[in-house]
Amino acid sequence: MWLQVTLPALDQTVTVGGSTSTYVRYVNAVGHALLKSVEIEIGGQRIDKHFDAYYEIDDELTVPAEKEGGLREMIGKYNEADNYEGGQLHTQTGQRTYYIPLKFWFNKLPGNALPLIALQYHEIKLNVELAPAAALVRSDINVVTPTSNGAPLSLIDCSLYVDYIYLDTDERRKFASSSHEFLVEQVQFTGDESIPASISASTQKIRLSFNHPVKELIWVVTPESSAAVNSKTGNMIFDFGEVAGVDYVQSAKLMLNGHDSSSSTALIEVKDGKESVYAIVDKEDEDRVRPFCWRYATEGNKSSKYVVKSKTLEDPFTRLSHMVIGQQPKGSDVVTFVDGDHLNLTKSNLKICTPAAAHAMKKKEASGTSAYLGVFEMKEGKPERRWRATLNGEVLGYYPEEAMAAYKYDLCKRAYGDQAHLNGVEEPEGFADIDAKSGIKKQQRFPIKPSGKKFFIHNMKRNGQVLAKGTYETFSEAEEACEKALAEYVRTQRENLVISRNEMGAAVLKAKVTREQTIDVLVDDDVFVELMVNDDGKATGLSANSARGGNVYFNSTKQNLSDYVMRKKKTVEEVDEAENSGMIIHHKNWKNEDNRAENLCYAPRSTNSQSTGPQVNKKRKERDTEIVGCSKVGDKWVAQIRDQGMKVHLGTFETAEEAGRAYDEAALRIHGVQNAPRLNNSGVGET
Repeated sequence: MWLQVTLPALDQTVTVGGSTSTYVRYVNAVGHALLKSVEIEIGGQRIDKHFDAYYEIDDELTVPAEKEGGLREMIGKYNEADNYEGGQLHTQTGQRTYYIPLKFWFNKLPGNALPLIALQYHEIKLNVELAPAAALVRSDINVVTPTSNGAPLSLIDCSLYVDYIYLDTDERRKFASSSHEFLVEQVQFTGDESIPASISASTQKIRLSFNHPVKELIWVVTPESSAAVNSKTGNMIFDFGEVAGVDYVQSAKLMLNGHDSSSSTALIEVKDGKESVYAIVDKEDEDRVRPFCWRYATEGNKSSKYVVKSKTLEDPFTRLSHMVIGQQPKGSDVVTFVDGDHLNLTKSNLKICTPAAAHAMKKKEASGTSAYLGVFEMKEGKPERRWRATLNGEVLGYYPEEAMAAYKYDLCKRAYGDQAHLNGVEEPEGFADIDAKSGIKKQQRFPIKPSGKKFFIHNMKRNGQVLAKGTYETFSEAEEACEKALAEYVRTQRENLVISRNEMGAAVLKAKVTREQTIDVLVDDDVFVELMVNDDGKATGLSANSARGGNVYFNSTKQNLSDYVMRKKKTVEEVDEAENSGMIIHHKNWKNEDNRAENLCYAPRSTNSQSTGPQVNKKRKERDTEIVGCSKVGDKWVAQIRDQGMKVHLGTFETAEEAGRAYDEAALRIHGVQNAPRLNNSGVGET
């Protein structure tokens, strides 16, 4: 599709305000400059819209060198650096015809051609908006009204050329009756952005508000003087640095969801209802998380949205992405976001801390009558008690100045760590710590409280034993003292711990089923020690969920004990490979309370379903036999096994023992010795 335009000759001598021009010519690339906008409309709906700068930019980026000379003749383009001859611009004393290619999605490839026969009831329109004549000429004076032979400038001729492909009767019938699907590429343009000259040398943030997926981003910078409608100093809308010989953009950085899109990070699509958002992860984590289907939603009783993995047949549990990437440890510690953005899943933004510290790190807006966090104005009362400082529901003190209350808030909030959100107020003149309350909740990991400008450890205890106390200059020093004391306590407790064992010599833990009922859970010795004395110096409580086959969970994090053991025994790569391939944790002796490492392995879901013990004849409500994998049909015994979810018939046998032996052979052949489900001890595989 081409637009043919014939422009008239220009009068070279034009007088404006007492000044007379010595030359007048059309602007550079006048064929493109002439088209202010071109849009295609189908059935009354605008499908795509192009602009003058788009055609110029696209040609510069895509036209090969061997075709560049011909294109210049077609659109009237010349080099800005060569536009002077004898000190003056080239003049244009005769009319000239230009041919401008129009580049819509349907005329780039023959296979994308518009099926007009299928659109016979939809009107197709091409709307062309032309630039004003004053914006299309250059001169040594500002020519407001260009003329040709003394008359205002107007087009001599304008035509549209379109290639049509004609169909025979059968082809017309087929195109008219068939449905058609096309991938429509559109140009998204949100308008020009103005960058003030006062900040031209600094960073300018420009928001990109696009509604559709983006294949390519292109931006250019044109000086305001060049873009102005002025035939003497402006009318150079395609001046992207060629005139001055400089690059107006020194560097550019694309920010997605407020994060730098660099080579060290990757974007993961996250479904937010019917829309999509994008989470940012480190490149090293991309292969781990990309195979999963992620969604952006609230999880459990949380009010904020988190990126979670959707349930699948292979993995029926949702998983919080930041806990997967941040590798949340056992115990009460949690993974939280440093900058508060739940879509920033880079490791530098994930921090392991206590729940209290995580709560303190959540960015809050100032509330009440003050611009500072935790500060409120007391409109009634004495002037020296006008401003109140508050943290976590505790009153920190009353102060005559707003900045003093804000500073007191910062002193107490620093106890939550380096990432706590502060007011950033310097110590005001005359400040006095007139209130001893700290504003730190009891559930903080270490009992560190501000005391004036120092920090005090207030009787850090475990099981009634004081581990640390004293005053320190900084919060970090106090925290380090607590860490050392706690580590020594944990080491001593673990060394002196007596392991409870059953009659078989296996380590035994108790897990609650109900308030009155508990069960014995078998674990390895090292797991027993870690759970009885965790890194926080406390015992990790366990519970058993009868609704899930007796699986054992941590009370605090609800993590499955078998999952904890496997992550402890296996490498991260081995665990990821098993989970990504749809494998689940399988108890070899089909007893979920036995969580010793030797009893756990990864196996297909079909294997796990076979490890439920002898099957029951549902009609008679009694077992045909204790042998796994066989059932009685008439006076014969049939052996069957599941492989990849499909039931495989192994044969018909005279006795249950023969059928059981066939099942054992198939189980070892399909699953291997390590991952085989419960066998019948028929001697198969023994040496």
